[in-house]
Amino acid sequence: MKPVMTMNLSFKINQKDDCYMIRKQVFMDEQGFENEYDEIDDWCTFLTLYDDDICIGCARFFESGQKDIWILGRLALIKTYRGKHLGKEIVLYAENYLKQREAKEIHLHAQCSKIAFYESMGYACYGNIDLDEGVKHIWMKKKLDKKG
Repeated sequence: MKPVMTMNLSFKINQKDDCYMIRKQVFMDEQGFENEYDEIDDWCTFLTLYDDDICIGCARFFESGQKDIWILGRLALIKTYRGKHLGKEIVLYAENYLKQREAKEIHLHAQCSKIAFYESMGYACYGNIDLDEGVKHIWMKKKLDKKG
């Protein structure tokens, strides 16, 4: 019988160094992206997920420039924590955080291999598939309800 993994999860806002560490590990080391960091990192909000004091996942979000629409991106989890629904927890936390800031809609630029994950959370594809460093991506969006 496999031992049950007990987690003590918490979220933090604007822990840029921890977020960069996760993004380097997932997007650069594992997936081979070279241009992971950009000027948006200078002013976006970072969200990090911890198990005890170990950073295990992250995302970032920022205002789109259109009223009440925010962009969610750079969602990543370290490999040993995947398959435990923690990506969903990060997205839900971000959605609730943004609802408190009057966001009405979230857009994201998803890797096409992750479409089903985002669709399961109510996001819908729009536009055409495009390439980001040779990896297929598509824009997705979700209207936020007024609850919570």
